Amino acid sequence: MTYRTFLTYLDGDEASEARAAAATGLARQFDAHLTFLAIGYEPNIPPYAYGEAAGAVLAEMAAVAESEAQERSKKAGEMIDRSGIRGDVIPVTCRFGAFAQTIGDHAQFTDLTVLTQPYGETIPRSAADAFEGAMFDGDGAVLICPAGLERLDAKTVMIAWNGSREALRATRRAMPVLKQAERVELLMIEPPEYRSEPGHQMATMLSRHGVPVEVAAEPGTVDPISTTLRRRAREMGAGLIVMGGYGHSRFREYMIGGATRDIVSETDVPILMAH
Repeated sequence: MTYRTFLTYLDGDEASEARAAAATGLARQFDAHLTFLAIGYEPNIPPYAYGEAAGAVLAEMAAVAESEAQERSKKAGEMIDRSGIRGDVIPVTCRFGAFAQTIGDHAQFTDLTVLTQPYGETIPRSAADAFEGAMFDGDGAVLICPAGLERLDAKTVMIAWNGSREALRATRRAMPVLKQAERVELLMIEPPEYRSEPGHQMATMLSRHGVPVEVAAEPGTVDPISTTLRRRAREMGAGLIVMGGYGHSRFREYMIGGATRDIVSETDVPILMAH
């Protein structure tokens, strides 16, 4: 069991080069096929904003978006050729509001969507759309890569385990990496007292796959869960964090925060997530 297809996108934002470098490096590492989406954005502006000139103005904007997609398509193709990997490029024009669905449609047919930090004051909305589209509509795994990552050094992996469906899916989708790891920690934060051996069934399943897993627990504190996860990842020298994403609704996490938004907003460790 391994990863066969990776997906990423090129759209000209500041993180495009980092995404491309991470995706091509990972495709080389796993001997996988990489699909680039070369994006050209059409403004999300209603036709009536231009009055009688609406048709001509919108046609011009569409032509600019198409030109950008073709330019980025050529650039992505050159990256694939230089890296010596197998890959293809799909030029796509879409409106900003449709970008999440565009990513989701393509992520359905890939093993791993390679992205960069989706949230932050200087991060464009398109990065969040890509992350949420891949998570909710892709049904695969998403790898959030910190800047500079070109190879996954995942000898030590931390799984944030809370028994949820999302955490289970993320763990299953991380299996190609987990089976190559030298140490995997199944970390629970404030595990439920009514279970005498929390995490036992997951640890058993992983061990039957040959994963060198150990179970650990952390007491609950006033700190956010994301703070505890980052601290534990640093302590154990984890090269990858595996966790479920959006156990709560997007609206709730947007309004009051949550582990998903908090941890992907600032991390120096790659995070593999699934919803």
